[in-house]
Amino acid sequence: MWEVPFGNRLAAAAVAGIAIGVVACGSATPAVGTRPPTVTPTPAALGAPEACGPVTVAQDGNVGPVVCPDGRPSAAAIRFFARIPSRLLKLGPDATAAQVLNAACDDLDAPPPNAGTIPLVTTEAELAFAENSWSFGDLSPGQINQQLVSGACVPGATSGG
Repeated sequence: MWEVPFGNRLAAAAVAGIAIGVVACGSATPAVGTRPPTVTPTPAALGAPEACGPVTVAQDGNVGPVVCPDGRPSAAAIRFFARIPSRLLKLGPDATAAQVLNAACDDLDAPPPNAGTIPLVTTEAELAFAENSWSFGDLSPGQINQQLVSGACVPGATSGG
């Protein structure tokens, strides 16, 4: 008959080692009273600012990045834009698409520091969309840019509402 040199002690040690490894690595089933980790952020967390690095100011006065890689607004961009009077950035999460476009037109028609630059107003829109978790379907920062470039905003025509 074939015999293992260490007998049952080796088998017992191997089983104990595997059991310790399973306990140390955890199991696929969460313990009672715990929840598995959230894979995607909640809607409230999406608009929460994140410290993801500094912003840079381009020659045209535009600033970037205003949105972090995970889609949340950049805390550095929020600090930068706090110095610029912007109707677009004053809107809250309940704003309508019409209010957003009107505010963008007002900001385009604003005196310095906005100085009517389409890139800066488009960047403000990108930040405002991230901060407020806006999703209008028919209006996005890119579509606002297209509207501004195409001349959809008539200077002085918006009423601020």
